[in-house]
Amino acid sequence: MNARHASSRAYSDPDWLYRPRSRRMTFRYHERILPVLQQYGLEHIARVAELSIDHSLITALVERWRRETHSFHLPTGEITVTLQDVSCLWGLPINGAPVIGISDDHWEDDVLLAFGRDEAWAAFRRPPGTFHMRMGWLREPWVPPTTRDREFVAAELPEDANEEQVLYFARSYMMDLFGSVMFPDHSGRLYSMFVQIIYSERPRIYSWASAVLAFLYRGLCRASGSSREIAAPLILLQMWSWTRFPVGRPIRHDFGAVGLGGAPYGLFWLIPHDFSDTARYSISTYRREFEELVDNDVNWTPYDGIMDELPEICRDEQEQRLWYYEGPLIWFWIVEMYTPQRVMRQVWINFNMLY
Repeated sequence: MNARHASSRAYSDPDWLYRPRSRRMTFRYHERILPVLQQYGLEHIARVAELSIDHSLITALVERWRRETHSFHLPTGEITVTLQDVSCLWGLPINGAPVIGISDDHWEDDVLLAFGRDEAWAAFRRPPGTFHMRMGWLREPWVPPTTRDREFVAAELPEDANEEQVLYFARSYMMDLFGSVMFPDHSGRLYSMFVQIIYSERPRIYSWASAVLAFLYRGLCRASGSSREIAAPLILLQMWSWTRFPVGRPIRHDFGAVGLGGAPYGLFWLIPHDFSDTARYSISTYRREFEELVDNDVNWTPYDGIMDELPEICRDEQEQRLWYYEGPLIWFWIVEMYTPQRVMRQVWINFNMLY
């Protein structure tokens, strides 16, 4: 065992947990912003963007991660989060433009136009040209002045909002989605370079699934080393873990009565559930349960038999062929290798149907 790997802490400091660098979304979804989200391929993830994170479960998973293979090493073999998982759990497109662009620029003009605001300099903790924007600045037009410093007060679209306000709110919502759910930063702030994506005369679909997976892999690789924090799409990771393993998994009520109806699979974990049969938040229990996993405990192909309930994009043949893509995953300056051939057991049935 490498002394620098996170798994060594299970012996030196068994009660230690990672500090996830994520936060709840502060912008509340409104049906009027749906057409804008659809232009970017983000309409489905808006339905599964809220989940309480189990820090103990995340820690137990990181201890099993190996950066050399981009997979979790378990008694049952290697397993990992795949493009298929991101597509089915969050309904994000794989086929689309790469999430790249200028990462360091002067954004004040674009910020003024994208959000319809004055004093663009106030959007940044430091002068424009840095990576980060202030969430508080985005929230100001959408929350009462007396509650602007209280993050638990949701930013909401007024019922009498005009079309221009709807567009500004939708862009702010997407920035919150990026910074809180899909690409959370160690600083807790927002990456300003996303302004060039959401402020475009010709909105387009991006390969959000590959970008999210690249960001997740990088976050897991860093956390499995010497880092004491983890900045990654942890809602996705936790939904994936509950889908694949019984470890820390809650009991879902009314499972048979609640159909997805075209929603992502992740919605299953947002219906009423409880942890009465689970040692919730117990890192020692989670470690033992992962160590004792046997083959039948793992749900190797959780989406088989339910594809007709998932978003149409999950059933698209071109999208499904990309589940087996092998090569780099890209998010701006992050490049991580994707090798699903190491874990073909997770998707081999579908592979035989397509090829």
